[in-house]
Amino acid sequence: MAGLLPKTLASRLRAARTAAGMAQGAVAREMAARGFTTWRQTTVAKSEAADRPVLFAEVVALAQIYRKEIEYFIYPGTELDNILEQATLEVQSLEAAIDATTQQLLALESDRTLHTVAVGLTSTIIRYRNTGDSDPFQQELHELLIRWQGMVLNYPDVWEAIGVDPAQVHAIDREVLMEVARRELRGYDSWSVEKMQSEGASGEMLNGLSDFLDGKEVSPALLHVLRQGEEWASHVTYRLASLLIEYVNRQHEQ
Repeated sequence: MAGLLPKTLASRLRAARTAAGMAQGAVAREMAARGFTTWRQTTVAKSEAADRPVLFAEVVALAQIYRKEIEYFIYPGTELDNILEQATLEVQSLEAAIDATTQQLLALESDRTLHTVAVGLTSTIIRYRNTGDSDPFQQELHELLIRWQGMVLNYPDVWEAIGVDPAQVHAIDREVLMEVARRELRGYDSWSVEKMQSEGASGEMLNGLSDFLDGKEVSPALLHVLRQGEEWASHVTYRLASLLIEYVNRQHEQ
């Protein structure tokens, strides 16, 4: 049983730190603040790997940091206890790895979406440049705006490649959003404004529309709602297609 104690202690130290949500460097700083000035991140790592003896006074300090009873660290337990301890550590490690992988997948999915939109947008413009046929161009642009909404507009490199100032594109989006917001606001009967303001989401929408039309900053969620549906996409398609056709033709003539 004596031989199990160092490994048990090391395992418990690691488990307690993980449960406390502390990095090894943070533990070292806490220990230094308690008078153990030689403690570094490597000291914590070696203690958790049973690569150095841990003094009783150090265990007492660590128990305070982790908010654990002393017995938790020095009781070797049975083989079953050790299996439970190790399995718990493995579960925690795997959960952390899964969380990290999930975040990586979300980031990759976001990047894929951005590049998918870029491929669709540039391919549509290039097809018009090569054929000069505006009807398919407007149809494809409309489909992109219906599917990807404002993401289609956020490619300054594309606009600059054909000589368009990105500010012109965003001005079109802003103008159409204002038109859609005015129509939405007219949909609220004046007599029901008070009622709408007291009904949660409807009231928030009403206030958001008013703020937007007053030139105030509003949440991206409201702009996302305004861009949904046929109206925004159709108006932006007409204005944006006209602008792009003008600049593509001008570039082609040069």
